Amino acid sequence: MFDFTRIPVELYRNIFQYASQNELVSLSQASRTFQKEAEDILYYHVDLQKTHKNRRLAMTWCTAVVKNEQRARCVNALKFPSTFKTPLTEDFSFDIQAAIARAFNAIVNLKHLWLLGVGEKYTASLHPATLKDCTFSLLSLGGQTSSFGPEDMWEFLSRHPHLEYWAPTVPLLNAISSIPTHVVLSLRRVVLVDPSKVLSLANRPINYMCLVFVAPVLNLRAGLDAIISLRPISDTLHTLSITHGPLQNWSTLDLLLSLGSSSPHLKSLAFSTFGNVHEVIQKWNRQKIVDAISCFYRLETLVLATPTAAVRDFNEASYGQENIKNWKETSLNPDECREVASLVIQSSKTLVRITLPFESITGTVRSLTYSRSTTDPSEAKFEGFHIISTTGWWMR
Repeated sequence: MFDFTRIPVELYRNIFQYASQNELVSLSQASRTFQKEAEDILYYHVDLQKTHKNRRLAMTWCTAVVKNEQRARCVNALKFPSTFKTPLTEDFSFDIQAAIARAFNAIVNLKHLWLLGVGEKYTASLHPATLKDCTFSLLSLGGQTSSFGPEDMWEFLSRHPHLEYWAPTVPLLNAISSIPTHVVLSLRRVVLVDPSKVLSLANRPINYMCLVFVAPVLNLRAGLDAIISLRPISDTLHTLSITHGPLQNWSTLDLLLSLGSSSPHLKSLAFSTFGNVHEVIQKWNRQKIVDAISCFYRLETLVLATPTAAVRDFNEASYGQENIKNWKETSLNPDECREVASLVIQSSKTLVRITLPFESITGTVRSLTYSRSTTDPSEAKFEGFHIISTTGWWMR
């Protein structure tokens, strides 16, 4: 049997980082030395979001960090249930609130907090008073804060001047006309489910933004208002994701042209859709794509709208790479998609990768991804049937 004691203590953490959560728990019970190194990893990123139905597990964790200062200081990122399932015959007692407050007071090094909620029949686990005396300084905040009114949220945010990532919830955004100028001044990454609030984020150094148009139909006026509102942050904004439902009286390409005017410095631009959206690039629109792309000076990655659900059920093997014969005559076939990708790459000196949709004869929308060829920079090289991933910074 290998003698672990022969390994320098300094290397334990490098080895333990490859262990699973259950293995880390076992290691923490093996010896005092193992315990410290294992718990440093085990408590660094804590995920309690599934404890909303069994708050005893969450209370056990709260007690553990309160009783052990070393564990509490390890916590850097926390996913905590914003609600707990409470029987109708049971009160959500003051003792439980006090226990949660003590735990949050103990995790002084917390930097990233996500609050996950699940419904109106659940009882809120966090209130403004719960976090009132906390001394941690957040860099990221997202999730449900249903018990926080606008003034409560502004007061909380003012105590976290270094916040860089924020995903405000729909109830909060619906309750306000704008975001105050004295909060989130260091904001660099934001997810907005109410794009009408974009303008109130002016003068923040925003680099990454996701705009989610939750309305069943996105009309021209609402879309243009949001795009025009991007101008005050266009110098810093380099990554933009837009999610929308069916478009009314305009198309994704119209969106693209408008963005080229308001945010020409983008490096990454992605469109995704929800609902019954079957928008495809029509044959007569290829020049419109080229015209739109030429407005961007730094664009490296472009993902045009493709319904995610249509991609999940795609069987690549049944189509045999690009030998696809079943496409609608009104939309681009794979060969024409490559031609469009090549045209776009030729019109842009900076573009490296592009995802284009096409619609099969069965009505299913598929995705084709191309990259700039290394042998001939003016040609697009087929990568595969997938969408370029641009969501890693905000899909947490």
